[in-house]
Amino acid sequence: PGKFTGGNNIGSIIGGSIILWLMSLLILNGVKAASSVEIAGTVGMLLTTAIFLVVMAISFNWGSFTTNMFANHAVPHLNDRDLGSLQHQISSTMMTTLWVFGGVEGAVVLSDKAKSQDEVKKATHLGFVICLILYALATLLPLGLKSYGQIAAMQSPSSGVLLSIVIGPAGRIIIAVGVIVAILASWLTWTLMLSEMPYAAAKAKHFPKQFARTNKNDIPYVSLITSSIIMEIIIILTHFSTQAFNTMLTIVGTMTVPPYLLSILFLVKSSYKKENWPGHHQYSRKYALIIGIIALCGIMYMGISAGIKYTVISFIIYALGIPFYIYARHQFQPNEKVFTKVETGFAIAIVLIAIIGVFIVIV
Repeated sequence: PGKFTGGNNIGSIIGGSIILWLMSLLILNGVKAASSVEIAGTVGMLLTTAIFLVVMAISFNWGSFTTNMFANHAVPHLNDRDLGSLQHQISSTMMTTLWVFGGVEGAVVLSDKAKSQDEVKKATHLGFVICLILYALATLLPLGLKSYGQIAAMQSPSSGVLLSIVIGPAGRIIIAVGVIVAILASWLTWTLMLSEMPYAAAKAKHFPKQFARTNKNDIPYVSLITSSIIMEIIIILTHFSTQAFNTMLTIVGTMTVPPYLLSILFLVKSSYKKENWPGHHQYSRKYALIIGIIALCGIMYMGISAGIKYTVISFIIYALGIPFYIYARHQFQPNEKVFTKVETGFAIAIVLIAIIGVFIVIV
């Protein structure tokens, strides 16, 4: 408070930049060094979360929870607004939902460093279940203490205010420490994950081969430094925006829709016909097809919920990737055409939509 209020002043930018490059240096020293910090951070996060959930469960009041339960009435003395129909409320949370779960598949990103692929699968499944339970409890239990309108009006992080109502000033301190640990641990994890993505693309010959270079600790240093520079630019840009976090959250959430959609469509295509389905697969073709169709309906709903504005803006970032892809093709297959006719059409469409997105941002 005071020095970093708002998170987009000069002090915040300098502090954030220092932390960012310290994270990068730690990762350059090897995954094991970073993993030790991550494990300590995870333990700290879970301990703080457990304290918060236990206190909220003990102080839970059913009367408070059921008051204006569907959030479709305005209750002035509780600061509750009419949030519309249940369907509207679900739609308005889709991008946040994508954001908070965007990381569960992180085990897959680093899967080539795992000793066992079965462990990767278990980590993904277990991570999803744990996150789902924690998010649900952390969202619902506080409504047994205060209304959603009162919680929305609280100073961030609202969990600190809620805990202090029950146990006193110590509640704010516990949550403050937990938030700092959580942010630092998550920041380290995401920096490591972001450096792996260009590295994996370069190994697959879809990104310039420079991004596949590693140091003596087997860390893709070119990819890491490039990712850190981009993060530094984003940190600086937050100085010029009052809603930087919410805007980036929505854009990033929207950008995850097309990759998920393509993955799901491939699953549906593979499981639709018997001849396309690998016989050694542990899941039956019909089971996979049902899962694919359900997932397809879900991701289409998320895409619609994102809205056309942010979908168009997200294509600006997709368009920025095209020159990297062209350069990589020239490196790995200099005598081949960069694009097929279909791919050329897609590339042109992406650029045209991105141009519209630029106009939307400017206007």
